[in-house]
Amino acid sequence: MDLKDWKPLEGIDGNFFLEGLYDDYEGIRLLLRCMKNDKVFRIFFDAVLSYRNTDEGSLLKSLQNGTIKGGLFTTHNSLFLDWYYQESFASRDSRIIHYCIYTPNDCIDVIASFAPKVEWLT
Repeated sequence: MDLKDWKPLEGIDGNFFLEGLYDDYEGIRLLLRCMKNDKVFRIFFDAVLSYRNTDEGSLLKSLQNGTIKGGLFTTHNSLFLDWYYQESFASRDSRIIHYCIYTPNDCIDVIASFAPKVEWLT
């Protein structure tokens, strides 16, 4: 997987924790708390093609080989994207992005065609 750093806001580093994940009629919202400044930021996806949340303890192989590290990343090349394209019979589309939100406890992967809205809450 070819991860690229994703820096949607100033002040976010790789040390944050998931405070909440909400999936409802509005879309998908992630609330994350930064360890460095104790501030909360929200990532809001209003149109998601697919997502998953995996406990980091279940990804031992990926953690061991360094595929997964803490932080925010994007990629156009991943096994999750391969799976999505195969399952949906979709052709490769450069607008579809795999967003990787990796905390010490949760590995959240989101496939979306549109960039999410990201903002500080506190």
